[in-house]
Formats: sequence, C-alpha cells, structure tokens
Amino acid sequence: VSMALFVFSCDAATLAVLAKYLIGFIIGGATLYVLYMVVVLVVGHISPITYFRKTCPYLLNPLMTSSSTACIPMSIDLCKKKLGVSNKIASFTIPLGASVSMNGNTFCVVLTVVLLARMCGGNLDFGACVRLGVMTLLLGIGHPIMVIATLLVANGIPVAALGFVVGIWDIIDRLMAVFNVNASLFTSLIVSKSEGELDMAGSLVGADCDAAHRIQEKYSV
Repeated sequence: VSMALFVFSCDAATLAVLAKYLIGFIIGGATLYVLYMVVVLVVGHISPITYFRKTCPYLLNPLMTSSSTACIPMSIDLCKKKLGVSNKIASFTIPLGASVSMNGNTFCVVLTVVLLARMCGGNLDFGACVRLGVMTLLLGIGHPIMVIATLLVANGIPVAALGFVVGIWDIIDRLMAVFNVNASLFTSLIVSKSEGELDMAGSLVGADCDAAHRIQEKYSV
C-alpha cells in the first residue's frame, strides 16, 4: 500500500532517482557476491561456479521471508548437505551471522544516508564520510531504519527525509536479507575450510572438485 501511494504521489523524476538508488543497491550486492566467489576460489580452493550453483537458488528463501533469522534452520541444513560444512561450524556461524553479519544492512545504510543527505542539500565532506562509515560499523547490528535515522540526525539531516524511501523499503529489506544470509553461508564455508572441518569428499562441493581433478588428470600431458 505504501508503495502504491508513493508511486501515485511522485513524479517521474522522483521515481527515476529511486530507480537509480535500487540499481546501485543491487550492483553493490552483486559486487559483494562476486568478491565472495573470488575468496572461495583463492582461500577455499573451491570452484566459484559450484558455490554459485549451490547457494544462488537457496537465496530465494531470504528474498521471500525478508528475515535472516527465519532462514537459520534452512541455512544450517544447506551448509551441511550442500556445502559440506560440519555441524559444529554451521550451528555456530549461522545463528551468530543472523545477528551480527549484516553486510547488506551496512552498505544499505551508507547508500541511503548519502542519498538523503544530497537530496536535502547536505554536504558530506571526507571527514563526515569517515564518521559515517565508523558509525555504520558500530551500529550495523541494529535495525536499519533506526540506524539510518540516528545517522541522519548526527549529520544534521531531518529524519522526515526517511519518508522518501519508506515506499520501497519492502524491496530493500528483502534484498538486505539476501545479502546478509549469503554472507553467513560464505563465512561458514571459509571458517569450516580453515578449521579443517569441510567435508571435501562427501559433500557435493567435494564431488564436483573430485570430478574436476579426474578430468584434469585424464587430459594432462
């Protein structure tokens, strides 16, 4: 309802700004996902294509539920059955990640504050941007709306500016859940690998890696 009212009450120029905001948010999340796959390849020595194939379909769950906490049981199950993460690691990192691993929240807060500051004529210099980054990291475990409101007040921007993004906040909230859950999955995989708790032989990830090694040995000179 809030989205419908917003669309009917705004002109095309305002909607274009919001479209750019959404596109920027999606590009940020996609960049973060690519970075995860690079780390999976370099640190975990696991095919990033395999990681993408195993995790990407599952991310529809946080997209629909809009909650990292609601996805905890399914995330643990995915880590154990699809990624080969041990139960000891998954049972610790996934619940912890649902509370503190808020990568999506963090860059959403920064992006939103910068957007609203510019719309209200605020000038965020280098020092203000540094303070914004530090405060976002410290407040990242809180609710994004409350964190954004706090940062707006700290930078002299009226809290009423939040009304500009309320109409599309449901979309933002769902995307944040996707980015947060993906961060928890990635962290669980890397931690399990570093602690020697990753089942490379029995997991589907291990099966894919073994198949790749067999092909490499077959066609090697």
